[in-house]
Amino acid sequence: MGTAHATMRSQSAMEYLISYGWAIVLIAIVLVILVAYGAFSNNVGPRAQPGSCSVYHPYGAGISMGAQLEGVCSSEPPEYVANFEDVGSMEGGFIPLPNFNYTISIWFNVQAQSGLGCCTNPIFDVYNAFVNNGIGGGQNFDYASGFVTGQGFSLGEYWPTNWQFVETGAISTGHWHNVIVTSSDYNTITIYIDGAKAAGPTLLSISDPTVSQYLTTAAVSVGSNPPGGDELASTGTELANLQVYGSVFSQNSVTSLYLRGIGGVPLNVQSLLGWWPLNGNTNDYSGSATALQPYAGGFSYSSSWTSGYTAP
Repeated sequence: MGTAHATMRSQSAMEYLISYGWAIVLIAIVLVILVAYGAFSNNVGPRAQPGSCSVYHPYGAGISMGAQLEGVCSSEPPEYVANFEDVGSMEGGFIPLPNFNYTISIWFNVQAQSGLGCCTNPIFDVYNAFVNNGIGGGQNFDYASGFVTGQGFSLGEYWPTNWQFVETGAISTGHWHNVIVTSSDYNTITIYIDGAKAAGPTLLSISDPTVSQYLTTAAVSVGSNPPGGDELASTGTELANLQVYGSVFSQNSVTSLYLRGIGGVPLNVQSLLGWWPLNGNTNDYSGSATALQPYAGGFSYSSSWTSGYTAP
């Protein structure tokens, strides 16, 4: 009798699996897809809409006195990030001319590190934009050009006469990282990866004639170097939240900005020169600079960027 009951139960279980197995398989596939797109990561929740936060200048654009954040400025993860396709970039967001004390912050996610040295997979460039609109080899003065290469994050400084690089060492691919570059009097350059000091100090030498010749009009590009050139971010590179400041950041300031996450609002709006969240558009939200312009197409805005992101 017991054997008969056991057989009937087994038969019933088999019939259940046959009847509903396809549903179980379908649910499993859906779960895999959701996990792949980060649906169960720690950044599920409210997303910052494009343009939801900006800097207000009560005394006019670019005047730092009284500048303050306005809107929904809670450092929520963005709705979108910029996704590059190896053929396009964003160019020519003009900023107030930085001095030799400056800081640059950007979030990046690369799928593969390309090359071993200079100029492969660029993610930002802050440069002189006077000669040929900033396009043209030795006529281009760079404050800072950032790349992700086979040696990690690479920073190039002071083109054309004293081009120097700092390599941070290997950086994991397929994951989001933050890099903050801060310069003290353009003589000590320190790089921080994910809030931790990665390289520096690096000593640079500057000659006054060169400075006066090239420091005229400043601009930024995202995903290319030089502006309008053929050195472009590789396919699958994702970038977000570029911020440029006219001041030096201490370790405490770096830590504070990093802990705000990929959607972090600026830390010091009084020294902010430009802020491009890249959250669905190329607009500047610092109240001081200008929008970036697409160059050669090839980038889009992704809302499924959360894979590989872990909030600090």
